[in-house]
Amino acid sequence: SAKHARVVKNCGELTAAIEQNHSRLATIRQKADLLATEKFEESADDCRHSLDSRVLDQQVELELLREKQKRGAA
Repeated sequence: SAKHARVVKNCGELTAAIEQNHSRLATIRQKADLLATEKFEESADDCRHSLDSRVLDQQVELELLREKQKRGAA
């Protein structure tokens, strides 16, 4: 149905957006690692922990969207 197709399309777009975000967060995480090797160890560690939890949140969200998309396509 048209509604079905819309849901699958929206899930696909959301999945793509989250994957892009995920990639950006990974880049930021690498920069935080570089900071940690320099003089800002404490604040860089805080930054890394915050980023790690965001990355985990996004992984969970991504999995949920993939499941929805599979169900929508089925």
